[in-house]
Amino acid sequence: MVIQKFNKLIRNKWVWGVFAIVVSAAFCFDDLFSTQSNEARAQGEAGTLGPEAVTSAEFADCVNFVKDSQKGRAAETDFAETNLEAWKVLAALKTAEKDGVSISDARLAERIRLMFSFGDGFSSARYEQLVRERLQKTPKQFEDALRRSLVLREGLERALLGAAIWITPAEVERRLADLTDKFTVRVARFSQSAEDAKSVKVDDAALKAWYEKNTASLALPERIRIRFIRYKATDTNLLARVTVSEDEMRDFYDVSSDRYTTTDTNGVETVKTFDEVKTDIEKELRLLAAVECLTTNLQRRAYANRKPGEDAKGSRLDAIAKADGSKVHTSPWFSLDRAFVPGFMVDSSAVLPEAQAFEESVAELDMESEDLRYAVVASDKNVWLVEKVGVSPAHTPTFEEAKPFIENRALADAKEDAFKASIAKIVSRGTNEVLTTRNVSTNLSFVVADLTPGVFADQSEVVRAAMKLRAGEISDPVVLPSAKPGAQSALVVVCTAREPGDLATRASREESIREGLTYSQIEDLYEMWLDDNLNRLGFTTTAQSSIEQADTEE
Repeated sequence: MVIQKFNKLIRNKWVWGVFAIVVSAAFCFDDLFSTQSNEARAQGEAGTLGPEAVTSAEFADCVNFVKDSQKGRAAETDFAETNLEAWKVLAALKTAEKDGVSISDARLAERIRLMFSFGDGFSSARYEQLVRERLQKTPKQFEDALRRSLVLREGLERALLGAAIWITPAEVERRLADLTDKFTVRVARFSQSAEDAKSVKVDDAALKAWYEKNTASLALPERIRIRFIRYKATDTNLLARVTVSEDEMRDFYDVSSDRYTTTDTNGVETVKTFDEVKTDIEKELRLLAAVECLTTNLQRRAYANRKPGEDAKGSRLDAIAKADGSKVHTSPWFSLDRAFVPGFMVDSSAVLPEAQAFEESVAELDMESEDLRYAVVASDKNVWLVEKVGVSPAHTPTFEEAKPFIENRALADAKEDAFKASIAKIVSRGTNEVLTTRNVSTNLSFVVADLTPGVFADQSEVVRAAMKLRAGEISDPVVLPSAKPGAQSALVVVCTAREPGDLATRASREESIREGLTYSQIEDLYEMWLDDNLNRLGFTTTAQSSIEQADTEE
């Protein structure tokens, strides 16, 4: 019960967001704690935490932890802020380890049993299938991630439970008013015209200023470039050549029968017979066999003994592609640690879409080794033969190096600043000026506590702005998410009236409001503990793990 209560208290923070993703049967983020077995990368240092060195791979795990928790947010944190959060996570894990927090195999197994339904009993084959299909992970990857998340959770509970929390009556009263008062507002909407947007220019001086302001966010991780040949396992000629036996299909049906369960209108479940689904199973197994056939064939050809006179250092991709009538492609730069700096590189997930264990496979490659030169990676429908052809060390680009890649970002920021300034100019003239703009709504009246989603356009943005206002006040401009690139819109809320809420409603909600404020203080305490814990341990950074910008902003 204590764990459940504590989890509820800080349910909105990123650690618990990630924990929920890890333990949910629906999560599918990639490589949260990927195994980094390449010795060169494992030995590279991202900095120090206390007296101990932190490897690049270890730090990258925590960066991915933070990044995955931010998925779905309206605004993502930048490079430096993400790194700072990663250092906090790493420090919290180190403290938990020192405090003797550990998760036994038995406890881990029990947690897994609670997460999955195994019907008549645990089946290792069924378990592996569920993990691979639902989570896109191997059982070991999933178990390592889950164990680490449980360690972090228990460590934070030990650190924070029992802290004294006091909520003042004034805080409760303000929150009650925000939720139960009746607001009447009008919403003025603004759009940046194409002409206004086009008039914004960024010269070299402005570009240099943008670069100096954002240098920390431009720090590049180690980047990789590969060459590859793609083969389609869905090729009809290939599928026609592979065979699947009746026994293989029946074995597959036995471990996957719940996939073929249907529920009628009365809630009665029926499992389709083998004969009913045999065709579907055969198609699926033929595709799996085609992937395996391509994989085996490419591995054999890539590492076959060299012929007399063959260049010992030459790539075999060109010869293989020529023999197969295929093309050799070269990827953009990308990072094996899922780091991403727009313009300078692409996200690794976009290089070979849906390829399994892609980063781990490329990390193992050695351009100078005959035994580690090539890798074969596969998705459900494609197989790729891959070789590494370039490595760019981690560094912060100079202005001249960065200039071609930052022009669009700097221009976009300049357009947004100009747009906000034009709205602020109107707002500065007062309520009447705002309400005489051409796109102003009629009166909208609402009580925040009674609102349901979708009552009016941009509801969450309007409500958040209104709750800060008293009658007659005007909100700051709220820039809305862009519907299409280059189009900017914003709104301003004018509070025409704010009436005290019903006394009975206020009384009925007081306890829940007080509890909510308690949760909020726990969250604040949680953040303070993370900061203090990190500072207590002490840490140093490198270009890969820099927190320069985030630290300056704080």
